Amino acid sequence: NFKRLESVVSLCIRFLDNVIEINNYPLPEIERMAKGNRRIGLGVMGWAEALVKLGIPYDSPASLEFSEKLMSFINEKALESSEKLARERGVFPNWKDSIFDPTGPHFRGDARTPRNCARTTIAPTGTIGIAAGLQGGGIEPFFAIAYTRYNAKALEALKQGKTPENKDVFFEVNPLFNRVAEENDFWGLSRAELWKKINDNHKSVRGIAEIPQKVQRLFPTAHDVNVDIHIQIQAAFQKYTDNAVSKT
Repeated sequence: NFKRLESVVSLCIRFLDNVIEINNYPLPEIERMAKGNRRIGLGVMGWAEALVKLGIPYDSPASLEFSEKLMSFINEKALESSEKLARERGVFPNWKDSIFDPTGPHFRGDARTPRNCARTTIAPTGTIGIAAGLQGGGIEPFFAIAYTRYNAKALEALKQGKTPENKDVFFEVNPLFNRVAEENDFWGLSRAELWKKINDNHKSVRGIAEIPQKVQRLFPTAHDVNVDIHIQIQAAFQKYTDNAVSKT
């Protein structure tokens, strides 16, 4: 839904510009720099979830193609929104002699008048991703599809070399995979059997005979994805990102 995405990008740019204005700064030098450039960092998270919902394997040519399409759209709409905001509030004070100034020494051939010198970034989004119920932090693939979680009592037992009680150990399962598994009656296994098989298979579904190949392809973990693909995904997003891209 690119129309909705455009609307959300516009709202976020305005919100992030407001943050610069309302922030309390520890030093006047920091405030001068922040307000002089008005650099913000609109980013993404849940990329892995988005691909699953679109039926696109993370480590596929279609994923690389869509990542460029998505991030180029976000980046361009962020710049357009920043320019629109500049018509209300003015360009960033350090615009003169910046890369956008046609008369300056650093001009790169694209004369623009944004409110913010840079607008997009991709952060790790670890904590806010968890808060949003996501397991795809930033542009990362899922770290695990099913894995064992221990509460404090279980961790204490493990430290003492004891086996934790079952009530203190539980499986954390990717919500999207859980839904697919439920719809397919866990492919003839019990829920617990399936989770254990995945947990014992390096937290991955790839290579588990009971799970159809199509589903295996759709749910790679970070360790299933070839290092070249990791880098290509990062490059695709970085091509259309003003600031840095976090990639673990």
